[in-house]
Amino acid sequence: MFQEQDIQNKKILLTLDLNENPATNGFRFQAALPTIKKLLEYKANQIILLTHWGRPEGINPEYSLEKHTEVLRELLGREVQLISGTEEEGYDEFGDLPGVYIFENLRFFDWQKLNIAQKLSQEFSVLIYDAFGLCHRDEPYTTGLIQAFGKDRVFTGLLIDREIEKINEFLENKAPKYLVLGGKKLGDKIPILESMLPKIEKVLLVGAVANAFYKTLGIKIGSSYMNLENIEGKKISENQIKKYYNSKKIILPEYVILDNKQKIKIKDSKIEKNQKIVDIDPKSYRDLDFSDYAVFWNGNAGICEDGFEEGTQEIAKLIIQAKYSLAAGGDTAKWLNQNQALAKNFAHISTGGGTALEFLAKNGDLPVFKILK
Repeated sequence: MFQEQDIQNKKILLTLDLNENPATNGFRFQAALPTIKKLLEYKANQIILLTHWGRPEGINPEYSLEKHTEVLRELLGREVQLISGTEEEGYDEFGDLPGVYIFENLRFFDWQKLNIAQKLSQEFSVLIYDAFGLCHRDEPYTTGLIQAFGKDRVFTGLLIDREIEKINEFLENKAPKYLVLGGKKLGDKIPILESMLPKIEKVLLVGAVANAFYKTLGIKIGSSYMNLENIEGKKISENQIKKYYNSKKIILPEYVILDNKQKIKIKDSKIEKNQKIVDIDPKSYRDLDFSDYAVFWNGNAGICEDGFEEGTQEIAKLIIQAKYSLAAGGDTAKWLNQNQALAKNFAHISTGGGTALEFLAKNGDLPVFKILK
């Protein structure tokens, strides 16, 4: 954590994770504000924000941070200027004028080829690293940037400090642990299943993650979405899935809702090829009780963006009755931010789903944190 003497009258580079559509509810924007405001309070001479949006290949106007700049300008109530650049040179020169600026999308440029990290380390006095959602990535703009500055000129921001504090609170809570895992990809849940199964009591699987288990167990799922690739793009084997299921800790919803709104007991029904599972049926969660557990939730129970959110809503209502409730993941955080009556009852809602998962799986031993130690 930085102190006033680290910041006053200096040029500050602040890395953030604002990887969300600026037209949405701005959960990550709101989470970034405390660090920016603290830097302003400590009278930084110049603050330049560094973030990404999407996965553009080269400079792509569709992924410009122009709208992000407008959102920040409104939230901060002061002028914020966007600094663009070229694929040949990287970021444009911007001088020493005081104020708040934001670099154009960091994924527009080839950081390694243009040696951007080294150039920035020579331009700025201090790096404040607050992009929690990227702490599990070993990239030129994460670990490479920190190494270029050197640990003596790098400090974590308020967001990262709070994220670490809250995830450690979950891990250190004396209540037995319960995981609720859903979302689109089974692959990004594999590391946490591998490492956490011996340490936890139960895992409730929902969404497309549950679909992968149904399919492996010989249950017909029609055209329901399923992704069996792991993080490296390799297919997860049926034997691997069966190993987790045979641990006796995995719970799968018995009743689901199809896209035609039909409610079925999945083991007794043959879902047609043109049908898909869109949510879990109330019968599946009527006997769930999280009140004696510390619960980590990542991934919605239904396709909320298509209006199938009853299962997600009811699961959330049950989770907030737990002894400790931690939620993470882009879709889950987005949904909770749209349902503030539930969100305010969670102990913590993490801005980084992938990072939070890997933090639990690897006990905090992530690329960025390894260097910062």
